[in-house]
Amino acid sequence: MRSSHQTHYEGEVSNTTFLSKIQNTVVVHSRVEIEDDEPTDHENIADLTLVKKALEGFPSANEAEFLVTCFFRHSEANYYFMDRTHFQERLNRLYLDGLHSDIESDASLIALALMVFAMGSQFAHLQTPETQETQHPTSVYKQGPGMVFYLKAKFLLPDVITQCTMEGIQVCFLTALFLLPSNSTDLSYVYHGMAMKMAIASGLHRKTSDGKLAPIVVEVRNRLWWSLYVSER
Repeated sequence: MRSSHQTHYEGEVSNTTFLSKIQNTVVVHSRVEIEDDEPTDHENIADLTLVKKALEGFPSANEAEFLVTCFFRHSEANYYFMDRTHFQERLNRLYLDGLHSDIESDASLIALALMVFAMGSQFAHLQTPETQETQHPTSVYKQGPGMVFYLKAKFLLPDVITQCTMEGIQVCFLTALFLLPSNSTDLSYVYHGMAMKMAIASGLHRKTSDGKLAPIVVEVRNRLWWSLYVSER
């Protein structure tokens, strides 16, 4: 079943209930309580506040470029996560629009960018900045490599996992791999399981032969699915 922006696969047992329950149990403590005189607008205001708080954790444009380079050069050595050109274009647009503006930004993209920064931070010591202006970001080491970015992305995860998009799958996959070498291995397995469930709900495990998706999108879906599958073995 296809909507305007998403492709869903619904077998005999739907994954919708699973994803809804996960939203209520994962990272509940990361929610920010906001006083509001109008309860009907509480959810929208909370979401916008979480997005703004996450954007505050973004590095400078030069540091971001350095961490993205680290990510694609080292983190993608064994797994495929996304198309670099497409991601870079969206990230550049986000910086050009102004990270602290009042525009409504895509929470999935912001969480994905933060996890790319987090993963890239783990390999920052292997990469030499191309220019003297770009130094190793000191913020990535305050609480462990990349932890500062993960803690910001964590605020958006409850909303990301219910959208069941490609970005949501990528965010959960990166979060699982980021947490794997830490003391949160159980949480890593939870996020990996969510990434697999969301991938199946989106039909990544099935051939797409209707011609309605662009070839590059089909290729990204296939590579992402097999990366998830191999990492679980």
